[in-house]
Amino acid sequence: MREQIAALLKDRRRRLGRSVREVVEALEDSGVHVSEKTVYSWESGHRQPDADTFLILCQLYGVQSLGEVQPSLVRQAAPALPEDALGVARDYAALDRHGKNMVKIVLTEERKRLDEARRRQSGGEEPRHTRIIPLYYTPAAAGMVSPAAGQDFDYIEVSDDAPRSADFAVKIDGDSMEPYIMDGSIVYVNRETLENGDVGIFCIDGNMICKQYYRDGEGNVHLLSLNRSRSEADRYIHCRDNDTVMSYYGRVILPRRPPISLA
Repeated sequence: MREQIAALLKDRRRRLGRSVREVVEALEDSGVHVSEKTVYSWESGHRQPDADTFLILCQLYGVQSLGEVQPSLVRQAAPALPEDALGVARDYAALDRHGKNMVKIVLTEERKRLDEARRRQSGGEEPRHTRIIPLYYTPAAAGMVSPAAGQDFDYIEVSDDAPRSADFAVKIDGDSMEPYIMDGSIVYVNRETLENGDVGIFCIDGNMICKQYYRDGEGNVHLLSLNRSRSEADRYIHCRDNDTVMSYYGRVILPRRPPISLA
């Protein structure tokens, strides 16, 4: 069945003439955040989308009703879903991104409540803890006083796999921080105090940027691109510069502190 689902997804996308990147962007508009690699893995049969994502894909690919899909494929993608659950899924797919965010928050909290109740009854192990944090689609959105939910940010559910200290996440555009932060990647951010060598989210004269922080012995601030071939994107603020306005929004959580290079 896995191979049949893969063939279905690949065939539908190609018939519509849509690229994998276009599918990823369309899924993001529906509140589903996956990479191009994930879409390719669905189409190769190495992985399968969950039931909600499968229904959204059906909508994106112009499947007017579940009856148009082979029943065996529907059962494989969404086993034993009653009609009322399918109705809820269709209603969810029709919501805008803000509505989907609100539904996700409710579902996450209700799952946590039920999991905890079951654990107490069975005396089982502690469930994996999940929580909701905002994901900003640009560093600029992270600096807005009131960003637009569903446009500039979404709420995402993170588990213990994400750093416990993360307060929010930001999607990074551009290659100036490679190879530590790749173009298009999502980084977790907390509000801890910066030390030399840390990477942070800053606002310089109204422009939000992600750079490595270094304050030299004279008090001058260097905001550095980790990709030194993009050193033209560095920012330098002299200790006696009273005109430049710099604000700090958070420290990017990385596995290790990158070395500092002023060259």
